[in-house]
Amino acid sequence: MQETENLNPEFMRVKGKKQHYRRKCRGKQFQQNPAMGMVNFPNQSLRWLFSFLILCALALSASSLTGKICFAVPEIVSEATSGAETEESIFNQGLTQAEKGNFLEAENLFRRVLAINEKNPQALKNLGLVLIGMNRHSDALEALEKIRADYAREPVFWYNLGQCLMKTENYSKASEAFEKSVSLDPDDAESWLELGRSCLRLNDLTRAGESFEKCVVLSPKDPRGHLGCAMASLIAGNTIIFEKELSMLKSLSPEAAAILDNFRLQNYPDSQQ
Repeated sequence: MQETENLNPEFMRVKGKKQHYRRKCRGKQFQQNPAMGMVNFPNQSLRWLFSFLILCALALSASSLTGKICFAVPEIVSEATSGAETEESIFNQGLTQAEKGNFLEAENLFRRVLAINEKNPQALKNLGLVLIGMNRHSDALEALEKIRADYAREPVFWYNLGQCLMKTENYSKASEAFEKSVSLDPDDAESWLELGRSCLRLNDLTRAGESFEKCVVLSPKDPRGHLGCAMASLIAGNTIIFEKELSMLKSLSPEAAAILDNFRLQNYPDSQQ
């Protein structure tokens, strides 16, 4: 049988005499209901459309790294040089431009600092942040990896690293980064949300559900947590939790609830109560 494209990222292909899909699901609360299955759309582009719509919904008020950016002046011991720019003065110029949102100019200034001192952790950190601000996540990842040891105890570092890894589709490493972030700051709803998203990408429905639930507890009015819980429970076949979260989502974000419900009707018609 000719191998077909797996269009649903929440499922994994099993090779054998017959191709079929199985859910990688563990635990009790998000245990799979084997009676539920995917609908085979006659038009594959339709499935892509609904996948795109639900991803848009998952990005509802998507957490932005700008909320995690914290530019800071480094502790640089330098001697003032008359008539010449110092490492510290160039850095401060970059900091000013970054705070104004002039990321390209800030990047150039931080790179000038690194030309003087390639191991300056604050310059590398802020370079990574301005690159994130310009959606250059691969470049940002390179900068952040160089300061892993310097900021290993800062949860925001692991959050930013995880976001870059998500953008570069390294979901396994992203999940590890978010796990580190929540271990250092268990009250950060954003990190729990992103951990849930990364686990959903890895088809780890149990951990995804737990993470989204934690986000809901910490930020009950944020529709993104409820949307994540609903998605994890829908894929796992837990209609009770799905209906509960869908109901909550309707009061918080009717538009996102409508997209999710439409996705359910098209992909999981047997889940309707």
